[in-house]
Amino acid sequence: QAVPPVGVSKACSSCVRTADVKEACSQCDRFVCESCSRLCSCCNTVTCSLCSVIDYGDVGEQV
Repeated sequence: QAVPPVGVSKACSSCVRTADVKEACSQCDRFVCESCSRLCSCCNTVTCSLCSVIDYGDVGEQV
């Protein structure tokens, strides 16, 4: 569970709302709220919307 240092923003990097700081993007370490986080279909790690790419060409949506 990621905990930001004192003085660091606890806002979600995607929607800028206050995140219930539980997850950080595995690629950029930015904090991300539950509604903005995406689970990578290849490695099953949490990514933010800035670091993820959605594959619409596959059956369903894959991140």
